Amino acid sequence: MSEWGPTMRRPSRPSRTWRSSSKTSGARRRRSRSTRSLVARRTRTLGADAEDTVASRNNLAATLGSLGRKAEASEILEGVLVRQIATLGESDPRTLATLNNLALAYGELGRLPDAIRISTQLLEVKRRVLPAGHPASSSA
Repeated sequence: MSEWGPTMRRPSRPSRTWRSSSKTSGARRRRSRSTRSLVARRTRTLGADAEDTVASRNNLAATLGSLGRKAEASEILEGVLVRQIATLGESDPRTLATLNNLALAYGELGRLPDAIRISTQLLEVKRRVLPAGHPASSSA
C-alpha cells in the first residue's frame, strides 16, 4: 500500500500531455513564423501554384491547426485544395489528404454540413479511383 492510504488521493499535477504540449507550443509558434516566411519566399520565387509552395501552405495549415487556430488553418486548406485540384487533379493522394484534413477542420469548427459534404466528396473519389474492395473505399 502506498503512503497515501486507501482513501487518499495523490496531489494533482499537470498531466504529461499538458506539460509536453506547453513546452512544444513555443516551438510550434516559431515553426508557424518560419513556415509563413518560407511560403512567402516560395510564392515570390516559384509562384503560388508551384508544388513546393502549395506543400508549404499545407504544412502551415497543419501547424496553425495544432496551435488551435482552426479557422485560419481551414482558410489556408481551402486555397491549397483549389490549387491541388487544378495542378494535381482530384484523385492525387495529396489532394485526397487535403480533402480529409479540410473535412476534419470543418468538423472541429462545428461546420458539420461542410464537413459532411467534403467527406462525401472524398469517399466518392476514393470509390472511383481505388480498386473494388479496397479498404479505404469504404470510409472517408
